[in-house]
Amino acid sequence: MKQMSSNPLATPPDSFADLEQLIAARHAGLSSRLKDIAVFALANPNTIALETVATVAEQAGVPPSALVRFAQALGFDGFSDMQRLFRLRLVEQMPSYADRLAQREGAEPGAGDTLDQLANAAHRAIDDLVAETPREVLAQAATQLARARRIDIVAQRRSLPVGTYLLYGLLNLELPARLLDNQGGMLGPCLRSLDPADVMLAVSFKPYAPETLEAVRAAAERGLEVVVVTDLPVSPLTAFGKPTLFVRDAELQQVRSLAAAMCLATCLVIETGHELVARRSRQKE
Repeated sequence: MKQMSSNPLATPPDSFADLEQLIAARHAGLSSRLKDIAVFALANPNTIALETVATVAEQAGVPPSALVRFAQALGFDGFSDMQRLFRLRLVEQMPSYADRLAQREGAEPGAGDTLDQLANAAHRAIDDLVAETPREVLAQAATQLARARRIDIVAQRRSLPVGTYLLYGLLNLELPARLLDNQGGMLGPCLRSLDPADVMLAVSFKPYAPETLEAVRAAAERGLEVVVVTDLPVSPLTAFGKPTLFVRDAELQQVRSLAAAMCLATCLVIETGHELVARRSRQKE
């Protein structure tokens, strides 16, 4: 039986999935510094699993004592106690991760060229996507898109390429879709034309574009189903996503790629196509 934490404020979770849910549930009540740590931890779970508290603190830009306070706020005795769940996540995901526990995450500057480092980080991000994406959630998203009167895609800033690809793929499936890209400042009028039979497909990653938040709020108020693609359980879009698909992309020298996000977008288009074929087959019966 798991020993109870000495922290009277909380009982620590027993799995990484439960830990993610706990962080998301308590995020709003944390101090500003602990909120920053929560975002860093969820965005960089491999770093938390593989590095020392001193190294994690340096990368997160906080003192080591803040990491200890964060762990204790979640019911753990200390950082190492919390780190155990991050390491367990790696071991449980796939056999190859067990070997990676003995290696340091990422290469030192100058060790290997940028392409090698970015490609390796992208591979890890895609591995995470495969291991952590519930197939039933992906199927639910595809079903909602396939039956929509129209698909309203909203994606701004870094997520715009993902939204543009989704538009391309869904139009090739001959589904009615449009990209609400706020060209000419016309987002407001577009939102006023939303219909409850539409489905909004919203893509946003931290720091989360305010235009995207405005769009999902408007969609929810009008009774639309909203499919969300985002990065973290603490993303403000998760309150509107039914369902929500998570993807954490690779980052190198503070530049994030879109390799895993584009992989997820491609999969979503393909699964929507499969659902369309199945629906047409059922209609012929």
